[in-house]
Amino acid sequence: MAEKQDFGYEKDVYAQEKAYATETLELSEEGDAENSKIEAVRLVVPLTDDPTLPVVTFRFWVLSLFFSIIGSVIYQFYFYRVATGTFSIYFVNLASYALGTSMAKILPTSKITIGGYSMSLNPGPFNIKEHALI
Repeated sequence: MAEKQDFGYEKDVYAQEKAYATETLELSEEGDAENSKIEAVRLVVPLTDDPTLPVVTFRFWVLSLFFSIIGSVIYQFYFYRVATGTFSIYFVNLASYALGTSMAKILPTSKITIGGYSMSLNPGPFNIKEHALI
């Protein structure tokens, strides 16, 4: 029988995975708010949350429906054509931020009632939670 060749890999992969999982668990138990091992993630993504930010707002519904309808129309229009037309998620991210901030400046702060639920047209500045949902 031929012996197994060693291609430079560690022989006990499971021990390495177990050590990594234990090290990750120790990091999260320390209570450090920024506990990612990757420096770029630690610097950019906060692990804190502001529960006072409004999420499902009038702006969210309008912009989500707008981009969903536009995307569906473009997809259906170019479905049987050779030359395709699409818009990227990057375009949606940039355009939704620009439209959301402009809607925050333009819309009035009055409330509307729909089916027993009231919603403010403009609850405040356009925030990261609304942008992430769109």
